[in-house]
Amino acid sequence: MTAKSLLAATGLLFCAFDFAALALRADEPVLKQEWPQLIVSPQEADRNGAAELVLQQRRAAISGLYGNRLIRGQEAWKVVGYARKALEHTSDLQERCGLYIDWASARESQIALGLVPKDGFREARCKAAVPYLHVLAIVAENLKITERQPPPRAPADVRESEPSENSPRLHEWAVWATKRIEEQRREWDLQDYLFVTKQPLIARLAVLYSTPPLATEELRRLATEIVKKPEMVKEIMDAVEAKIRGQEAEAQEKGEKAAAGAVPPKTEQAAPQP
Repeated sequence: MTAKSLLAATGLLFCAFDFAALALRADEPVLKQEWPQLIVSPQEADRNGAAELVLQQRRAAISGLYGNRLIRGQEAWKVVGYARKALEHTSDLQERCGLYIDWASARESQIALGLVPKDGFREARCKAAVPYLHVLAIVAENLKITERQPPPRAPADVRESEPSENSPRLHEWAVWATKRIEEQRREWDLQDYLFVTKQPLIARLAVLYSTPPLATEELRRLATEIVKKPEMVKEIMDAVEAKIRGQEAEAQEKGEKAAAGAVPPKTEQAAPQP
């Protein structure tokens, strides 16, 4: 393989990541249909090992990630259990974020389905918020970009060090260049993932904590303890408070419209005197 063909193949690899995301969406109905087979027993998970456990759990909760299916009953607790167990066996940041999101989605599904008693709502909300906050802690610690970036070209040091096709160093360079390109791609992929994950999770927290009974101070305390970064804590709280103000303004507007459109009660008129 020549140096130029290596760089061309790398470009195709970059495109493959984007097509993989589309393929995952296309497979979603199939994964939903296979849901019962994708929930593995703890014994099977232990036999398969930690890596297989992560894979099984991620596939099992795929519909939760896309928000098109609410996880019912015991399925939710299985997803939570597998996510928590899988987190003990992976240090990959993207995988950890996905597992925390699965965990939170399963908890939130129980609220959406009305399976949480009224007096248990605050506790259920807190249990859904905590894993979301763990993802935002990873984002706060590792996100380095302020706007989404296009997929990178091959690094400059790779392009500039390309040897001639007849060079005895060509094979050695190709091995090094492939590794260097993969490292750059992994970093880009992580940054892109963290960037697109951040705002939807803040929005989920805003929905949870703008639902009565309000408990903004509870969220502030949790965010301060888990996320730690003051800038991110402020961004979370600003979103929640803006959501609450918007709901209050909407309720007030509806009340004013209702009052303005109210028909005054009819009064009986006295019969005219002859």
